Amino acid sequence: MRIVNVLLSVIFSCFSSSEFFDKIKSNRIITNKLKVALLMAISLLSGCVLKKSAYTYEEHNIGEAKGEALIINELGIAEGPFRPTFKSLEKFECPEWFRDAKFGLWAHWGAQSMTVAGDWMAQGMYAWEEDKENNIPESKFLAPNGRYIDLTSEKYGHPSQVGYTKIIDMWKAEKFTQKYANELLMLYKKAGAKYFMALANHHDNFDNWDSKHHRWNSINKGPKKNIVGIWQKASENAGLKFGLTSHLWRSFDIRGRPDGDSKWDDVWTSYAPQWEDAIRRIRRNGETWPGTDSWFGIAHQSDPRPGPFQGMPYDGADPKNFDLFHDYDNPEEYNWPKRWYNRTIDVIGQHRPDLFYLDHQGFMFWEQEIGRKVFAHFFNQGLQKYDGKQEVVLQLKAHFDPKKDMKGMAILDEEASVLNQILPEPWQTDISLGAWWWSGEDSGRNSNWVIDILIDIVSKNGNLLLNIPNHPDGHISQKSVETLINVGNWMEVNGEGIYATRPWKVFGEGPMYDAVVSGKPTMVKQADEMGNVLRYTKRKMGAKDIRFTQSKDGKTIYAFLMSWPGNGEKVSISSLKKHLSLEALKSVELLGVGQLAWKKSNGNIIIELPDQAPFKEAVCLKIECR
Repeated sequence: MRIVNVLLSVIFSCFSSSEFFDKIKSNRIITNKLKVALLMAISLLSGCVLKKSAYTYEEHNIGEAKGEALIINELGIAEGPFRPTFKSLEKFECPEWFRDAKFGLWAHWGAQSMTVAGDWMAQGMYAWEEDKENNIPESKFLAPNGRYIDLTSEKYGHPSQVGYTKIIDMWKAEKFTQKYANELLMLYKKAGAKYFMALANHHDNFDNWDSKHHRWNSINKGPKKNIVGIWQKASENAGLKFGLTSHLWRSFDIRGRPDGDSKWDDVWTSYAPQWEDAIRRIRRNGETWPGTDSWFGIAHQSDPRPGPFQGMPYDGADPKNFDLFHDYDNPEEYNWPKRWYNRTIDVIGQHRPDLFYLDHQGFMFWEQEIGRKVFAHFFNQGLQKYDGKQEVVLQLKAHFDPKKDMKGMAILDEEASVLNQILPEPWQTDISLGAWWWSGEDSGRNSNWVIDILIDIVSKNGNLLLNIPNHPDGHISQKSVETLINVGNWMEVNGEGIYATRPWKVFGEGPMYDAVVSGKPTMVKQADEMGNVLRYTKRKMGAKDIRFTQSKDGKTIYAFLMSWPGNGEKVSISSLKKHLSLEALKSVELLGVGQLAWKKSNGNIIIELPDQAPFKEAVCLKIECR
């Protein structure tokens, strides 16, 4: 592409006095088309077709990345059949590799990990708790555990003195080298993962790559490393599909600006019309700035509590930091759809992910062309990357009906919750082995928990994306390592019943969850009018809980016993007689042990278990049919 730019410069310089060429030069669309034409001509003359090389995306100043030359069309997105329309995007089909993969691992990791205070730290470090004695109400921005301001003050000083801008610079990711990332991803592969996803940016408005549109990124600040680039190379070295997750939208969220400032009304509702009713309701309730949900609004203020720091402004109030904390007072300058678009196009263009997950912002923009352009760009770059084959996966987090809200153009992602029935379309649960960010200690979740939830999800046509919390310096805990080793040992024997399988007639016997939502047979949850999820808690799996999968050809059924019934016990599987002829059964094998004795009795199949369980976790019966 550099050669193309040079040739164009020569052509334009040769006709510097020509009004015709001046007009062409000033028209970016025509110029880009000329670049493509020249590139194709060069390729034909050299006897090659777009050999691997660095590329430059002039439209959005993406820079160089490994891969085929990315051809851009007149819309400023990757050339290809997908256009930013519903009719076009609905042609997306989930690739077979994703349906077969079943298990991915995730690094939900960035600058917010620095204080070891848990989730939403970049917001919560400015939050105060209710102080009835001094008549200070509870902060409307109080983050989930309500203790960040004290934790960060004790460790670093009051946030008016040490705000998030300084926390970012403290984050060095010392142990996160290419060598360590390579070793970690090989561990993830041995644990059975088929794909790996890295955090591109979170609600803190910090980019983990060499961002061309935002100075608050991991090259300029903090570790001064291309975090995404290191993850990508390690993933490729391990032979795993590589994906990115973006959670940027919430820091832009201005739903909570009901202060009578009408200049925001049309701006917000034009970007996200589905929230118009919610905004009106907030205004009717008389809430005032900074409101309920403006994520960084509290960073623009000061601590109201009596003491030496009362009234001292936080770093978010400093205009020089508004590109991190947002200029909420200026909608035109703020222009968050454009900022979101440029940075999202940038990271997709630079790193060419196989999977791309949007944490809600897909719903902020899917009804607007700017969002659909990102979706089309992602799909088209995937077609260019894989020679016209649809191999990339778009994932959107949803709390609603996926068919209605995503219109078939993405995979449904359920955060920390699952379905209670088989969904016809592939879907995914994302959940963490511990807290979303390393919080100073390991959770009680172990390999048994991981395997239980994986089997349950796969039996219902889903995939599991499991986050492994990284410490601020980049390493993971020894307990996480041990859990992954145990999962890998289990998958080595039982993965046959997981990978490349499909749901059977029923997902299983035993609900796994305590409650089923009446009238909503698809979801094990319900959402209130604001989209907040009411989750159901996982109960302990018992000996009578069974989950099923089957081979693609339908000749093999896998029945997972979620708890060991006992040494030498006999197991009856009632679902088999309900959904197939027992005459069709040929053999029963316990994976990791071998063939088992079995018989038919009163229409049931009775299986004799061995004297010892092969695993302390779930075990898998392989049932062959004639």
